[in-house]
Amino acid sequence: MLDWEQLCDERLREVELADLPGRLVIPRPPKSITTFLEIAKSTASDLRTLIEIIERDTELSSQVLRLINSSAYGLNQKVASIPRASTLLGHRRCRMLLMSAALTASMRSVNSIDKSDGDFLSRSLERAVFARVTAETLGVDPEAAYVGALLQDLLLPHLQRAYPNKYDHFASSEQSLSILEQEHFGWNHATMAAKVLTSWSFPIEVVCCVAFHHDLDLIVSNDGYRDCGLIAPAISALLPDVFRQEPEGVRRLFQLQDTVPELRFIEIAAEVDEEFHQLGPMSSHRISLCDHLSHLAMTLIEHDRSQTNWLGRTIGQYTLEKKIGAGSMGEVYRARHSMLRRPAAVKLMAMSHLSSETLVRFEKEAHITSELSSPHTVQVYDYGATPEGVLFYVMEYLDGMTLRRMVEEYGPLPEGRVIHILSQICGSLAEAHGKGLIHRDVKPDNVLVSVCGGVSDVAKLLDFGLVEVVGGAGSPSSGKHLQGTPLYMAPEAIVDPEKIDERTDVYALGAVGYYLLSGVPLFSETKVVDVLQLQVTHDPPSPSQRSGREIAEDLEALVMQCLRKNANERPHNVMSVAEKLSRCRSANGWSFDDAHRWWSQHVTPASTTTASWSEPPGSKVTQDELVSTIHINTDT
Repeated sequence: MLDWEQLCDERLREVELADLPGRLVIPRPPKSITTFLEIAKSTASDLRTLIEIIERDTELSSQVLRLINSSAYGLNQKVASIPRASTLLGHRRCRMLLMSAALTASMRSVNSIDKSDGDFLSRSLERAVFARVTAETLGVDPEAAYVGALLQDLLLPHLQRAYPNKYDHFASSEQSLSILEQEHFGWNHATMAAKVLTSWSFPIEVVCCVAFHHDLDLIVSNDGYRDCGLIAPAISALLPDVFRQEPEGVRRLFQLQDTVPELRFIEIAAEVDEEFHQLGPMSSHRISLCDHLSHLAMTLIEHDRSQTNWLGRTIGQYTLEKKIGAGSMGEVYRARHSMLRRPAAVKLMAMSHLSSETLVRFEKEAHITSELSSPHTVQVYDYGATPEGVLFYVMEYLDGMTLRRMVEEYGPLPEGRVIHILSQICGSLAEAHGKGLIHRDVKPDNVLVSVCGGVSDVAKLLDFGLVEVVGGAGSPSSGKHLQGTPLYMAPEAIVDPEKIDERTDVYALGAVGYYLLSGVPLFSETKVVDVLQLQVTHDPPSPSQRSGREIAEDLEALVMQCLRKNANERPHNVMSVAEKLSRCRSANGWSFDDAHRWWSQHVTPASTTTASWSEPPGSKVTQDELVSTIHINTDT
């Protein structure tokens, strides 16, 4: 037997309502709820008491009659009296119905002025009915499932109003909303909503349903959790909603059917639609859940089909021979030109990510990169779209590995090798800067080192999708969103991204050098806001302090100079950095023979990778949110 009190205590022990942002107004329960909960606590709270409460509320009475006469009960004769309906429903279901009806009315009155909030309420009711039908199908508690699913997103409209830009960005991510919230805030809306319901003295099983509604994998793997009723609200949380909480929700519903054969989610959706249909005018403008899920399921099937049948196909003049990489944005294939027979790498953008912003970024990267001729910038051959509408991008094929993978697998690099690699990156950036282009996302993942033309340790800079034209017109990447990878972002790119220049890339170059020498990034914090705050306000310890390795003073001093918070104190351009690198004592400490020997001893063809899909840069954070978190010294 599951101990609900212990389960709730373990999940909410470290969650405090005080952790919510000060700008958030915590919703208060309607008076009818507080009155009812006080009555329900009493042992004298019998069915007669509940019937009296229901009979005094016209809307509640109609809901009780509508429910008892719905197809869910299959009665032969229509019930017209509240006492009869309440007796058939039972004491516990009447209690749950009272709570959900009062809260629904409260939510509707608060949200009536905003269409998106009206959609939120509609989706909440839809999930609640879906959870109840699912619970009945699986033989678990339907009442707790219904109320838990109805209230699981209680705080989301309020959080969106407090942080509109943040939640807009969350909605564009491919990660679960609760994971993003936990990563950025240290809490998520599920546990906070459960804490609010605890303060309102809600039944403990409802609180647990809310607290665990984004923990489906945990619930499915634990027989005790699965059988106690937590599973139904968690399944309902996979349904599409206005916050796009589970981007892979429909896919997970498909997967769940393999492990829970009784769960036929399209059939359950049809039952939900039938119940809403009986509500009459209230559901006249509602989109059928069954149709919505069926459409998403077919789109998913077609998408998977389009993603798995590329091998052997010809795109433009290139035949795809082997899949060599994949990311959340798409896939990368090794291909061969039909006439020239030369190898190439073809990136395919996932159709699910096709939007005006990604299209502009995709075209921008192709155009800009194709205009750069440095041997240390990845070469672009072609780009376009397939007849199916899938964007493709053809670049040179490189046998090698990214700097991040190199350090992760083989540890910090020798000083001479670091100088050799950084000097090549300077060459790529120097050409870009000469054209007025700032890369903005120089990082170990975007530098690929390979054996090229018989020469080992050739570094190539990738991913010019975030490049900024200094002094040019606004671009999709400009504005109040900070874009880049937090661990490699210069302070000015965080504080005032409209005033970046080539010294911004110098900072990132220094951060890459720091990583290569020490084997770790500048800061070890995991929360994006914490990293950004440190980038603006704190100097990292030297690479030798972080790694415990002895590092030449001149090279370490140059790296730390590139990392100065004040851009005026850094080298003014990358050629200055290259010149200083050439004068370091270890500048000649890595020869072509050393590079050839390393690659022959450490890397086999089967273990190499080519330029992979560039994942979206680190999370966007708005300036307003950052300034509210960080005390910035504007003099630096």
